[in-house]
Amino acid sequence: MYGVEIEVVRKPVKNMYLRVRGNSVVITAPARLRLEEIRYFAAEKLEWIKKQLAARQSAAEPEYAYEHGEVHRLWGENVVIERILSPRAGASLVCGAVQISAPLGTTAQEARALFESLCRAQLRSAVPPLLEKWQARLGVTCSSWRLRDMKSRWGSCNVKTGALCLNVQLVKKPPQCLEYVVVHELCHLLVPNHSPQFWAYVADCLPDWKRRRLLTNGLDQKAK
Repeated sequence: MYGVEIEVVRKPVKNMYLRVRGNSVVITAPARLRLEEIRYFAAEKLEWIKKQLAARQSAAEPEYAYEHGEVHRLWGENVVIERILSPRAGASLVCGAVQISAPLGTTAQEARALFESLCRAQLRSAVPPLLEKWQARLGVTCSSWRLRDMKSRWGSCNVKTGALCLNVQLVKKPPQCLEYVVVHELCHLLVPNHSPQFWAYVADCLPDWKRRRLLTNGLDQKAK
C-alpha cells in the first residue's frame, strides 16, 4: 500500500489505530469498515509512517569502520572482524569470525563492500534450499528472486510476475527469520493479501510464525 507494506487487522473497535513497530506497520480497523476508508486513512498518515520507518532504520544502523575486533551480526550471532593484510581483497567466514583480507590503506567503504559481498553470498547459498522446500510444499513456483537492501520491508512478492525480493538485512537475523519471510512471500502467490486465508497458509507451514515475525522485527524478548 503506497510503497509501504501495511498489515490491516480488523477488530471489534470503533476507531482506527496506527502502530509502527520495528519494520512493521499495522492498522487496527473496525471489523466492517470499508477498505477504501482504510486506504484513505493510510494515505493521510503516509509521510509520518515513512519518517518513523526511516528513523528506526537510522537508529538501527551504527557507524562501522570495519576494523579489526569490531563486532557485527550474522545469522543472529555476534561475529568479530579480523583484518588481514593481503594483496588480494576478499572476505570469508572462518570459525565464527569474518576475515577481511585487503591491502594496506583499504578504506572503511571498501572494507564494508567486502563484508556486504560476503553477506550476499551467505544469502545466495541459504535461499535456494528454502525455495525448493516450500515451493514443493505449497505447490507454487516463483519466477525469480533477488536480494535488495530495503528500508521498510523484509520481502516483497509481485503476484503478477511471480518474482520475489528479499531484504539483504535478513542475513543479520537468525535463520528462522529468513525462512519465515520466504514462506510469507511464497504464500502471496496463493493469496495476494493478508486475509485470514493467507495467514492460514502461513500457519500451516510454520505453526510458530508469530514468534518468527516478532523475532524478525526484533520484538521477541525471549530471543535476546
